[in-house]
Amino acid sequence: MSALAGRRQWFTRSCLALGLVFLYVPIISMMIFSFNNSRLVTVWDSAHSPTVRWYVELFSNADFLDALWVSLVVAFATSLVAVALAIPAAFALVRHRFRGATVVEAILLSPLAVPHAVVGIGILQLYSHLAVRADFVSLTIGHLIITIPFATRMLIASLSGLDQRIEHAAASLGAPPVQVFRTIVLPQLKMATFGALVAAFIISFDDLALTVFLVQPGYATVPVLLFGQAENNPSPAIHAASVLLLVASWVGLLLLDRLVGLEPLLLHAPKARAS
Repeated sequence: MSALAGRRQWFTRSCLALGLVFLYVPIISMMIFSFNNSRLVTVWDSAHSPTVRWYVELFSNADFLDALWVSLVVAFATSLVAVALAIPAAFALVRHRFRGATVVEAILLSPLAVPHAVVGIGILQLYSHLAVRADFVSLTIGHLIITIPFATRMLIASLSGLDQRIEHAAASLGAPPVQVFRTIVLPQLKMATFGALVAAFIISFDDLALTVFLVQPGYATVPVLLFGQAENNPSPAIHAASVLLLVASWVGLLLLDRLVGLEPLLLHAPKARAS
């Protein structure tokens, strides 16, 4: 048994090491080549590298700055609207019993199980029938479909852990439901709400699979711009932009982990229960 356990442990560690190599070697390679002086993305210029040339050029590139502005505006608007809609949705699912609550929750969270490309094609088809042109509003609506479920799941997880006796005590002392929600529930959801804002912002800012179906010239986001340049005009500036996006995402995830933890994003949310 000890020999078998040793072989299993060796196999598990080997699989873990291979997985880490598979995940992180391309990222490390990209980060190294972002400091390469050569215009060729696969050739290292040892005579003039490392350099921050591509980072400097990146912020003097009008196309990148325009895409960055679009990404920031859409992600900011998406995160605010997604959380504003997710708070009452999560509260209704957790605190109130009504017929069909399970079905409503399943429908609300169903975009989590649908590939973003499929959602993007569906939205594109709808926009085509309605003759909707790509702009900040249409992009934001598309991103809301994929961010509201994440925000709702995080808030459901947080609401399910609150002590409802505090709310019952306030209600028994004469506080109306709106006041109980505003003065008792919302303050306890402060960190979860901010965490949901961060998560929605990251998901919206980084999305490519859905956004690529919805953008038109003048409204490209950073991921869409990088995808197009990598396909048609590869440049080390793409590596520099990717590194910046990666670092921003890591910072956002670390902040999210500090605030509410990553479990609500990575695991299934608790079932909504009413008292």
